[in-house]
Amino acid sequence: MYELHRKVVNAISPGKDLVKKYMELDDYVPHLTLGQTQWGLTSLELKDMAGFSEEKLSPFPTINVDFLRVYQEVQPNKYSKLLDIQLKKEAYSLD
Repeated sequence: MYELHRKVVNAISPGKDLVKKYMELDDYVPHLTLGQTQWGLTSLELKDMAGFSEEKLSPFPTINVDFLRVYQEVQPNKYSKLLDIQLKKEAYSLD
């Protein structure tokens, strides 16, 4: 995940301010967002989901990544799909 993230940031070539604000680079923490309260889930539902996910996803399965999806913010905290970027056949496995 770190290598994929670094390659994406390098391909975009943002300025240092954008890297620090949005892309984190060396501070990047790979993660998969399963839900948020802003999506209508309660804190209790998120806690239950975290426990269930940890039980069902441990050890973490391999995930093949064949494309990146880019979203555009159309309103504050509202996003729509902008484009999908297909990755080369040497898709990154996240394990």
